Amino acid sequence: MQNTATGSGTLSSNTTGLNNSATGHNALNSNTIGGYNTADGFNALYLNTTGAQNTACGALALMNNETGEYNLPSVPALSIPIPLGCQYRDRIRLTHQ
Repeated sequence: MQNTATGSGTLSSNTTGLNNSATGHNALNSNTIGGYNTADGFNALYLNTTGAQNTACGALALMNNETGEYNLPSVPALSIPIPLGCQYRDRIRLTHQ
């Protein structure tokens, strides 16, 4: 497996998920088999288990996503530019919580 995890609780449930990158407390915490995800921020993609190819930038970004794929929100949505490295995905869903 080629995953990168920085921060306590990051990728702690990962079993076979490949090519994930998680930075920040509990980022991608529940991920088991989801692959090609990027989570940058406190609890980003926290509940993701099997969702793939998601990019979550910012605290709580996509926190409740479990199986969704190809998502790219930024927090707070539409009020800041999407950070470099969080740009190229097939589908974009911007949400505001």
